[in-house]
Amino acid sequence: MTARPMPLDSMVSSLSQPGLQMFVNAQGLVASHAGRLTLGAPVAEPSLQLAVARSFLEAHRAASFFYLTSPQAERLAPLGLRAVPVGEDFIIDLPSPTWPDPVLSAARKATKAGLGLRELDHSALVTHGSAMRDIQAAYLARHEVKHEMRFLTRPCEFETERLGRTFGLFVKEQLLGFAVVDPYTTEAGLPGALLNIFRIGSTKLWGVYFAVVKLLAEQLEHEGVRELSLGFLPLSFTPGADAAGLQLALLRRLAATSPYLRGLRHLKETFIARRETRWLLTPRRVLLRDFVTLIEAMGVYATPKGRA
Repeated sequence: MTARPMPLDSMVSSLSQPGLQMFVNAQGLVASHAGRLTLGAPVAEPSLQLAVARSFLEAHRAASFFYLTSPQAERLAPLGLRAVPVGEDFIIDLPSPTWPDPVLSAARKATKAGLGLRELDHSALVTHGSAMRDIQAAYLARHEVKHEMRFLTRPCEFETERLGRTFGLFVKEQLLGFAVVDPYTTEAGLPGALLNIFRIGSTKLWGVYFAVVKLLAEQLEHEGVRELSLGFLPLSFTPGADAAGLQLALLRRLAATSPYLRGLRHLKETFIARRETRWLLTPRRVLLRDFVTLIEAMGVYATPKGRA
């Protein structure tokens, strides 16, 4: 009898990145930033997650659990930690998603311009590796954060990619950009895919992200994948009026000053997508420490490589 794969959500691929601290026992593991903020729930069978979390807290008593799904947060509720919603994942259900007009328009224009997706095997990744690095460098140079972030997303590995599937974005035969899609298994045992990395070179073509998401969804749907996650949008909802909600409202106003986060909100909220809340479980009433730890873990203010 074939064993059923352990249920894992879309963050599982991020566990492969260097720099995470791993707590491991016979029942499962917990990945964290310096034992202070976890990356998701314990990786264990659902019935064992609470026990693994308790063992982890014995070693790291002040730690918080970050980026938990609602079922995971409910399983860890006996820990007595404060549960705070911190954002949402945007998920396109397959098959037969509903596409809004801006996405359909972008897809038509991209098709007319000759945009197409092509999955790159190892040989193709080696061939296009240098161009992909140039595309990424130019992409980051145009954005608010000038280097790759980490923790919630894993860095691009180019020709050494091990976990994800890399799709080149070609206009005719010219490489315009690339996307990396990471497979995962839902808690229901269904195949899912996370759009982990999207990089695009300079182009006058409007709405390339919208067009690429639609093309990827069609390809994955054909393969039997049941959901495409567009990833996490922090502070994506109107907070409540309790103490935590007031703190989140302040953080949301601060986030609204970020061009990067405003752009991310526009891209993801354009789609007709299922939204899944992600949770923070914390021993603290004041949330600032956890968000400062998150910013540190993501390397938002790290010095880009090659700069003093």
